[in-house]
Amino acid sequence: MKPSNFSRYLSVGLLIIMLATSVNAQFGRRRRPEPNRRPSPVSFLGLKAGKDFKNDQFEVGAQLLLPVSRFWYLAPNFDYYFAEKMNRWQFNGDVIFKPRPMSAFYLGGGVAVDYARPEGGEFGTEVGGNALVGLSFSGRRLRAMQPFIQARWTFYDKHSFFTLQGGLNLALR
Repeated sequence: MKPSNFSRYLSVGLLIIMLATSVNAQFGRRRRPEPNRRPSPVSFLGLKAGKDFKNDQFEVGAQLLLPVSRFWYLAPNFDYYFAEKMNRWQFNGDVIFKPRPMSAFYLGGGVAVDYARPEGGEFGTEVGGNALVGLSFSGRRLRAMQPFIQARWTFYDKHSFFTLQGGLNLALR
């Protein structure tokens, strides 16, 4: 029995996350937690814009970053693509891993669902996977706002595409 492409993408995504966790465990410095010094993870609402380079389409979207732990975030998000003669949306259920909570680098992946309807046609749906890597710029002065840039690869059974995105995450208090 041949596995589907979706299960392959899911396996690759989980492998990337496990590898990142292993690298962090091997090279991460262990510090004693200082009492009352560790900030608790914060939820964010983000606005983003970008470009799908394969289909030459600009997109806008929004995301939520919901902390699961110091290193992990759930990141449900959506994108609307400005496509000629087509109405196209993509909904994503991503998981983001930050090897060090105060660093800029992050990576992640998840499930992607693409809805597209050509002018005068019917909606078509595709389910696939995402892999993403990015930088989130934060610091003591930028606790309430975090500009970010990320690269996202989306894989479906018959095609894939690359999107470069940038945006701003706003802290929810």
